[in-house]
Amino acid sequence: MFNADLALSVTMTGLSTIISIFMLPVNLLIYASGSYSNEVVKSLNWFSLMLSLVVVIGGIAAGIGCSAWQNSTRFNLLANKAGNVAGVALVLFSALVSSTSQDASLLKQSAKFYIGVALPALIGVCLATFFATKAQLEKPERVAVAVESCYQNTGIATSVAITMFSGSDLATAIGVPLYYGIMEAVLLAIFCLFCWKIGWTKAPANENICVVIATSYEVEKARLESPNAIEVVHNTNSKDDQDIEDLVFTQTNEGYRVDEEALNESSNAARIADDALPIEGKEIT
Repeated sequence: MFNADLALSVTMTGLSTIISIFMLPVNLLIYASGSYSNEVVKSLNWFSLMLSLVVVIGGIAAGIGCSAWQNSTRFNLLANKAGNVAGVALVLFSALVSSTSQDASLLKQSAKFYIGVALPALIGVCLATFFATKAQLEKPERVAVAVESCYQNTGIATSVAITMFSGSDLATAIGVPLYYGIMEAVLLAIFCLFCWKIGWTKAPANENICVVIATSYEVEKARLESPNAIEVVHNTNSKDDQDIEDLVFTQTNEGYRVDEEALNESSNAARIADDALPIEGKEIT
């Protein structure tokens, strides 16, 4: 949404999600076994957890596959706008869920709860930005690393809470990912706005905020930097560029395509010209 490094962000999301297929069960077994009884560990709904991971991996794979299949700048721009809409909808949905009556205990927690749950998000942004800067990454890449380090899949954590707890404990447990989701959304919004204004993103700092959110400058830049035309000339003996008209490729909004009409006309003209020429060393009847 704020035009950090899109390619790096997708790569980090894909790799971390694939690794989480193995690391999520390991972490659950370590922490749950150390804090709760074996009955609680056995009651975990592993199918729901794995399904959440499959959805994320499936979305990434489908997006890459469709992009390669369509091979269209227009499709990439439309897909990016749809992704931005989905991102905003996810934030609004999280805020809506956090205000339901089931989770009313979220507003009745102690200061230790609010500080303890919010600290990982704040520390994640700070450490990620520091190490990305030390690694001399480009500024949009630093923003992408910070966002990926802070933003977590709270839906998976909510699934864990639902399968492990019940009653009043459930309301308290489910409040952790919900409150973290609110904090990460607020923190990253402030962080990304700040980075945008100081020129750390690919969006112009003086542009309207609505235009910035609705535009993928990374995809637009790739489109503008592509060649304006590819001229493949078929059958011409003229040395004057002014007489060259038979271009095999033409440019469209979706990219380049073969101009079948020009190609056929050029081929027919070439065939007629070849038939009219004498063939040396062969008798013509």
